[in-house]
Amino acid sequence: MTKILIVDDKPERYREFIEIAFQKGMQKNDFVFIRDVAGATDLLRAEHYDVLVVDMCLPQNAWDHPTSSGGPTLFKIIREDPEIKFPRYIIGITAETEKNTEIDEIFEKNPWVLMRTQLGVAWESILYNLVEHSVKAALVEIQAGFGVDVCFISALKDPEFTALQSQCPDLKAPEPIDASATCYRGSLKLADGSDASIVGAYCLRMGAVEAALLSAKLIAKYRPRIIIMVGICAGREDKVAYGDIIVGSPVWDYTLNSKIIGEPGKDKKTLPGPDYISIDRGLLSKIDIFANAKNFFDMIHSNWQGEKPRHAPSFVTAPSATGPAVVADPDVFKQIKELSHRDVKGIEMEAYGVYAAARMAANPKPLFLSIKSVCDYGDFLKDDKYQKYAAYTSASSAVEFIKIHYPSIKNDR
Repeated sequence: MTKILIVDDKPERYREFIEIAFQKGMQKNDFVFIRDVAGATDLLRAEHYDVLVVDMCLPQNAWDHPTSSGGPTLFKIIREDPEIKFPRYIIGITAETEKNTEIDEIFEKNPWVLMRTQLGVAWESILYNLVEHSVKAALVEIQAGFGVDVCFISALKDPEFTALQSQCPDLKAPEPIDASATCYRGSLKLADGSDASIVGAYCLRMGAVEAALLSAKLIAKYRPRIIIMVGICAGREDKVAYGDIIVGSPVWDYTLNSKIIGEPGKDKKTLPGPDYISIDRGLLSKIDIFANAKNFFDMIHSNWQGEKPRHAPSFVTAPSATGPAVVADPDVFKQIKELSHRDVKGIEMEAYGVYAAARMAANPKPLFLSIKSVCDYGDFLKDDKYQKYAAYTSASSAVEFIKIHYPSIKNDR
């Protein structure tokens, strides 16, 4: 059954829209109306809707007066509340004819539609066409379902992808993604005895743009249930040690700015505008459990025969910044700490691209995850001594996590 939630304090204005929908074959049970932000929040936490229609002028509670901040408040909750079951498609409605910066920014930064209901426009028919298209698209996506179980991606072939293949011996069969990209397919034996289908690929060069483009191709073709970035990163020396494994959450592009201000004869001022992307809350709970597998981390440290740090790695979930260049300057961590996130522990070049591609993917959307190991501290002493070890601990941890926790991840989705 199609589920459409309409949030508006004046549901009577949808009488003609409902009549059109019924004439076209939709049913009464397809629609749910709620008048306020609090009520809509409760419904979105309890149930998943195919289409959400939101008036921009809403009361916070049933007994309040509607305000222009009501719709934006609901959208903020939808983006930030981990208990919200995210609707497949979102349509905003406003009767305002003048520019509203707050509302315009919401729809400029998200893949949602804003419909204006000015006088003289048959908005009911337009709204029905939008809802009908959204419902049909949702049905196509549901029928498509997920394809492969897990997709692994790395920045480069060596040492990261080579390390991944050492942990996934069956990941050896190359095949073209399209005319310009190649991946490898195989399977992985899980802890419960079942097999997971896997795809692995590496970028031809480092950087978030390359990672985003390759991730988008992989997601579109193989529809993985989860996509995981593996590889190496720089770590903040006062927070992590060589070889420590960082799960990036949140991840953001630390070069992303909201505005550059400059006056004649004065220095320019850059205002940061980071876009933080966090991993799924349910996935995070499984990561927290895995982080306590001390025997496993002791074992992989002991098994490594090459250059390695004195102690076994720790497995931590922490803020990790993505940037456009290899860092060999201790001031970069200091600047990121001051301008973006005080608890930043990692810097690397690709994870934000992977996360952004997964976030923008069509349904069914994959879960996303970055598991990268610290090979240096991003300072002038930077060298390649621990790169292979870090690539190995990253790949080993990612594969072991999937072996143990993928069965429950699959059941959850």
